[in-house]
Amino acid sequence: MIPKPMRFEGRNAGRRGRTLIVSLLVLAALGLSVGCSGPRWAGPPTVILIVVDTLRADHLSQYGYERSTSPALAQFSAQSTLFSAAYSTSSWTQPSVASLFTGLLPARHGVVRQSTILPAELDTLAGLLAEGGWQTVGFSGNLFIGAKTGFDRGFEHFEGHEGKVLAYPDAGEMLDRLSSWLEARRNRGKPTFLYFQPMNCHGPYRVPAERRSDLLARDPTGVFDYNDELMTAILKDGDIDARQRVTPEYLTSLTDQYDTAVRYSMEVVGALLKRLRQEGLYQDSLIIVTSDHGEELFDHGGFGHGYSLFEEVVRVPLWIKVPRQREGAKVELPVSLVDLLPTILEVVGVERLASDLNLDGRSLAPLLTGATQAPGFRARPIVMDTRWKSRAVASAIRRGSYKLIEVESDYQGRSNVRLLFDLASDPVERVDLSAREPDKVAALSSALDRVLELRPRGPEAQSATDLDVDVLRALGYMD
Repeated sequence: MIPKPMRFEGRNAGRRGRTLIVSLLVLAALGLSVGCSGPRWAGPPTVILIVVDTLRADHLSQYGYERSTSPALAQFSAQSTLFSAAYSTSSWTQPSVASLFTGLLPARHGVVRQSTILPAELDTLAGLLAEGGWQTVGFSGNLFIGAKTGFDRGFEHFEGHEGKVLAYPDAGEMLDRLSSWLEARRNRGKPTFLYFQPMNCHGPYRVPAERRSDLLARDPTGVFDYNDELMTAILKDGDIDARQRVTPEYLTSLTDQYDTAVRYSMEVVGALLKRLRQEGLYQDSLIIVTSDHGEELFDHGGFGHGYSLFEEVVRVPLWIKVPRQREGAKVELPVSLVDLLPTILEVVGVERLASDLNLDGRSLAPLLTGATQAPGFRARPIVMDTRWKSRAVASAIRRGSYKLIEVESDYQGRSNVRLLFDLASDPVERVDLSAREPDKVAALSSALDRVLELRPRGPEAQSATDLDVDVLRALGYMD
């Protein structure tokens, strides 16, 4: 029996009924125990959004990776819906998180260059939830996601990183500060929106000394050193021939360091989920775990992120647990991080629905049962874009199993290149089919143009001039 929708008290009570019905239908379809007298939570659900910076999907145990990088997420994964083909809207942080916060593609929100400010006229997830009565709190270890770039807008309490770009705070320390906030400052009479973005998966892949042997039963070797001479020669000096000096030992060290950071970061996420259980915030919450982008580990001759739109940098993990969910599900249809804002709005029932906001994303609520035939999702194009001039200016589109990448320019000197891949037969993008299938290239290119060019352009984002520009430029974070 599906319970009647519960009427929430507060400023948004009038229009929440129709949206809550969707939430309850999702819960019932998942076979969740909501009870015949209505859901057990007393009001609008808490929303937990965890964005693990620089986390590629294929290096997680639940996504088929051979190493045990994410045992801490085993229970959560068994009680949530895993999306196996989730994509960021870009291959670096600012445009990606701006899309997550606004439900808009980079061409619409305008945050496409380094150290730009999120335009003040755009509605944000935190702002919308704050208007709806949620207390909003954020913790970010990324310098570019904070007050100086406008990403704290809509948060009542926001703790960002004020130091050097790569001297980010440890995820465990961030969790301690979050826990202190839960104990001392949380208003237990209001629903909470909690945003958490740890950075340890980002180079230089920092892990506390006492945790470095957790994955490998030894510390990873130091053959690879983030931003060392070889990495710099290839990525920043354009010395493509330097790739010949990359040894198996160098790549083993790189992968070991990254995977060790993944394991540690997932342990921190697991500790956060445990803390939510202790606070009574787990079962009745909407919890999302994802990433802003991935990381290249020499998959296509490079490192880091922002240099391409290959799968390793744009395919990200995504789990969504709706309130009271107890059974896991899996969705294999391609989706985008731009879909998260409308999904959250629909599930929690805020007044301003996605249809009122002219969003690029669409709610994933129909897919939360693991459905594979949801109308409109299978043929839907997924679009990615990057405009980082010193790294790559490129766009990509995935429709069905085919993915087209159009490179205007990149760090290795390529210009006006089109690459076509069939991800069903070539998931790691080794075989370029563009010469064999020109009709497919033309069709996807036309579809990409329609999405990017026919959309109203976003506001011109302003530069955050008070960031440490000299340091950012020296590290390759600014053109």
